[in-house]
This record gives sequence, structure tokens and C-alpha cells, in this order.
Amino acid sequence: MPADDAAAPLVIGATLYDLAQSVARSRKALRTLSQTDSLTGLYNRRHWTEQAQQEFLRCQRGGQPACLALVDLDHFKAVNDTRGHLAGDELLERLGRGLRETLRDTDLCGRYGGDEFCVLLPMTQEEGARVLLERLREKIAREEGDVGLSIGLAAFDGRMASVEDWIRAADQALYRAKSQGRNRVVVLERTG
Repeated sequence: MPADDAAAPLVIGATLYDLAQSVARSRKALRTLSQTDSLTGLYNRRHWTEQAQQEFLRCQRGGQPACLALVDLDHFKAVNDTRGHLAGDELLERLGRGLRETLRDTDLCGRYGGDEFCVLLPMTQEEGARVLLERLREKIAREEGDVGLSIGLAAFDGRMASVEDWIRAADQALYRAKSQGRNRVVVLERTG
């Protein structure tokens, strides 16, 4: 057998290996693109909601604590109108970075849409979540000056029928944060 023929299986094997590695990298990149918001690098709404659904089911089964928060940039439209959309995008990027720096590795944060973000805090009691989110609010106020965060927080409640109920509860708290003057963390008060 000529030397070239003997090496052919090795060359083919190496080529197939390289091709398989390239396909794996491409799949990973595609998965990342399909799960993240391109501006902030946080999870996109669809992926975050899927993760929130899984956490909701874990809480239902195991009874462990968890909290969900909706975070809104106060007066974001004014930033876009006075400083321009590029400045608005840069602010969203900084908030995404601030979320990653302030929250724990186990917390899940995403861009819910526009200037609204969503945070899931697994294995976290309400007071611990409030303290953590207050720290985030103070950090952004300190770094951004005239920009504040309104944050609505809802702890998991076994009476909730769905993850949508949990999100609605956080949204109610967010509405109260805005109506009480903005730039604050409001915890949904449970009834019954």
C-alpha cells in the first residue's frame, strides 16, 4: 500500500473531527443567540420565561423559597429623547452589566422588553431579595445620577396557579413602586 493511501484514513478522521468541532461550536453559538438579548447580553424574554416556569414548578414541588422581580428604568423615554437612542442603548447595556455584577450566579436575569428587566432569585426569602434589589437600585442611582429604578418584587406563593400569576404579582408591585414616586423597591403584600 502506498504511503499516501495509508495516511488517508487519518486525514479523513482528522477532517471529520474538525468538522464535528466546528458544528458543535456553531450549535453553541446559535443556542446562545436564541437565548440572549443582543444589546444587554442577558437572557431574552422567551428564555427567561422558560426558566421562570421551571423554577415555579420546583417551588411548587419542593416548597423552597424564591422571588421574582420586575425592574423598570424610570423616565427612560426622556433619556432617549434628550440624549439620543445611542445613549439609551448604552444605559441599557450598563444596567445589564449592573445586574450581572450585583446579582448572584444562581440568579437569572433577563430583558423583559424595552426598558424592563426581569429577575428570578431562587432559594431566596423575600427580605433577602429586597436587600439585594435595593443594593442594585442604589448602585444604578449612584452610577447614573438622574436615572432610577422602580422594582416590583413578589415572593413565590403556593396559592399561585401559574408562573403568569407570579409575574402578574411582581407587575402589581412594580405599578405600586411607580405610583409611590418611582426609584424604589416595593414588595407585593400578600393577602389572606
